[in-house]
Amino acid sequence: MCSVTAMNEYVQGAAKLGVHLAGHSRYLFPPCRDGRVCTGPLKSAQLNADLRYWLTRCQIFDGETMHGMRSGGSVGKSLSGESLHSVMQLAGVLEVA
Repeated sequence: MCSVTAMNEYVQGAAKLGVHLAGHSRYLFPPCRDGRVCTGPLKSAQLNADLRYWLTRCQIFDGETMHGMRSGGSVGKSLSGESLHSVMQLAGVLEVA
């Protein structure tokens, strides 16, 4: 499945579960303990566990990882003709002047 399609399905699935992903101090893959959404600092292992948890809950998990989601977006933009400079700006590597 295309990572953009998977992300759209995830956001829609989360909304159906009553989890709002947009807004200040919110995470795209919020940490969850005992079935409740929590706030706090995240480690990479926790990010991958949370990604798997939420995609599984939305019944769309297919082995995705946070690294794959991040790199997939960059590769997709590059293949669609975006310049390296533009991709780096979108990824937050370069500041927009």
